[in-house]
Amino acid sequence: MKMQRFSPLFLLSGILLFSYSAKSYNYQQQTYTIYTNKDLESLYAPIIFSSSGIKDFFHHTFNRPEYAQEVLPNYFSHFLQFLEHALRSNKKRIYAKSVIRPFANRLKACPYVNAYVFADMLQQMNELLVTQMRPIMKVENDLTHVVHNLLYSSFSTNFLQFKQRPRLFLDELSHEIIRHLNDYYLQDSSVEELRTMVLRFLEIGLSKLIWHPEDSKETWKSVKTIADNLAEFVDSEIISDIEDLNDLYISLLERYIFFLDISNNELPISFYQHVKQDIKESSTILLELEEQEEFLEPKIQKLMHALNIGEAKVRAREPNDRL
Repeated sequence: MKMQRFSPLFLLSGILLFSYSAKSYNYQQQTYTIYTNKDLESLYAPIIFSSSGIKDFFHHTFNRPEYAQEVLPNYFSHFLQFLEHALRSNKKRIYAKSVIRPFANRLKACPYVNAYVFADMLQQMNELLVTQMRPIMKVENDLTHVVHNLLYSSFSTNFLQFKQRPRLFLDELSHEIIRHLNDYYLQDSSVEELRTMVLRFLEIGLSKLIWHPEDSKETWKSVKTIADNLAEFVDSEIISDIEDLNDLYISLLERYIFFLDISNNELPISFYQHVKQDIKESSTILLELEEQEEFLEPKIQKLMHALNIGEAKVRAREPNDRL
């Protein structure tokens, strides 16, 4: 049984909202919160992109404790709505950065993040941010245009001054060019600043991923999907350093190994056999991306060690289970 992917329509159809215990990360412990339809409508309502609408969202939805406890872990729609609005409205990178930061900080208050929802979000996030990563050539063309216009305007209107007092003319022109270039760079966040914010957001999300033991083999499929979706960020130049991708993969793998450890009582032997066979027969960039230093333990070795220990524990319990 795959972990439920929550949607507004599903949630509005009832008043019981399921959540995992934040304190123990024990998937057998569950807490239940009663919400009215009005509560659910306000928590999951689409954002109205006006000055008052955005303010209302943050005041009456985003800042509510239950938004971090119950909603955001299973529902990234509001986050994606902001990024989609940035794309449609041709907002600058500083807008995207200002969107990602508060959601990254809100994730810190989440007890967990639904791994399946996170995987879907990654794909959409990549598509919505790709246009923000303008190639260097585009920036060079913009700056060439700025300098060209300044030179043309200055020489066409002050050519006489240039002939009479060339040094003064060139000094003033140089200061004018520098001022315009500063304005150009100050009006927007740099690509690297946005990349840094994206990496921070992804790291926080990965550190809180959970899977349900009942999903068994599907959990491993989910891990590979997340890894593939993260690799797309490199193709889109949202992540520019392959070592940053490897850092994310380590976070993903460590989280999955943590899941294997705490879920050992509920995972069957067939699960461990399936994952090990899949690793042997098929490839995944998650395990193929090499470590920066040769003396570091390879990710595949670390995962296989966790799988072998988990399977051994299950086999050790089997005789006792028959008694």
